[in-house]
Amino acid sequence: MDEERDGESCSPGGEEANGRIEQQNGNNTVLEEATETAAESSPGEHDYTYWPSVRFNVPPNRNYHFSAQFRDSAYSNNFHKGVKWSPDGSCFLSSSEDNKLRLFSLPDYYDGCDPSAYSVAPGTDSYGASVVVDEGEPIYDFCWYPYMSSSDPASCVFATTTRDHPIHLWDATSSTLRCTYRAYDAVDEITAAISVAFNSDGTKIFAGYNKCIRVFNVHRPGRDFKQYSTLKGNKEGQTGIISAIAFSPSHTGMLATGSFSQTTAIYREDNMELLYLLHGQEGGITHDGLVHIYDLQTGQWISGFQAASDTVNGFSFHPFLPMAVSSSGHRRFQAPDEEDNNFHLSDNENCVSVWRFSCDSSAAETGDNNES
Repeated sequence: MDEERDGESCSPGGEEANGRIEQQNGNNTVLEEATETAAESSPGEHDYTYWPSVRFNVPPNRNYHFSAQFRDSAYSNNFHKGVKWSPDGSCFLSSSEDNKLRLFSLPDYYDGCDPSAYSVAPGTDSYGASVVVDEGEPIYDFCWYPYMSSSDPASCVFATTTRDHPIHLWDATSSTLRCTYRAYDAVDEITAAISVAFNSDGTKIFAGYNKCIRVFNVHRPGRDFKQYSTLKGNKEGQTGIISAIAFSPSHTGMLATGSFSQTTAIYREDNMELLYLLHGQEGGITHDGLVHIYDLQTGQWISGFQAASDTVNGFSFHPFLPMAVSSSGHRRFQAPDEEDNNFHLSDNENCVSVWRFSCDSSAAETGDNNES
């Protein structure tokens, strides 16, 4: 009885979804092999003898820009929710209010060294999305498999969580559903995660819910999970919905979570022991369209640049090139006396841009001399 209901709950596609889930064991075996291969290698896939010194005090150049393909008459109030580079740097993934995720591949000929800014005609995009995934429901969060590599199709996956649905694992090359990870509430109904993240070695998916975190084994899709309450018996701990999860990139076995209760917590990954509970967050950041850069060693502001004409809601650095990608947009409200339902936006509103930072020429010359 459970198997029949689980198959139906994986996707709104009915019989099509059942067919996809019947193949999940085979796909999952391939992903498990990819994980084992990745675990044998070092965490950093790209081994470089020279790292350029990036000049963050100089505004970056915009190399690619995308806005036209996000204008849809059916979603006149469309806006972005975030953007993330893939772990191998070959592409980036954006999420938007129209319930779609769009994957943009970085052109093969681009090496990050072209000093000229890329320009396109007004109202046009640099190029189109390679893959579009339509979730059908509002997207809460998404994340890449940490060992994703475009040279290994089995590892090209990302996870999403949407309203009233389980966690989906999507194939980034074919936009097909690999499998689902399902959590149930006290009345045995599917409950949607608000945040989602892979752990550092890619073997588990951590998902944030109301006052709890559920942990899924990547190699065992379905309804098997471990649940950890963020509140202890004495009511101490992190309250509210767990809205963000991030793992330490240095593989220290720690993760940070943020909640709607304006607290940030640090946990141990192996047993979810609460290490620190941080208070003090009082409100959100500004919505001026600027990206600000700070020196972590001194805490001083270094520079800033205008990334968009509306809210910048996503910013992600390339894993090894001096590049970054930004996304912008926010919900707009129509005035009562306006008859036109369409919002007339400029190219710098509700957009995605790829930026290239300048490098220190003296450091580059030193690197060339060392190689020769």
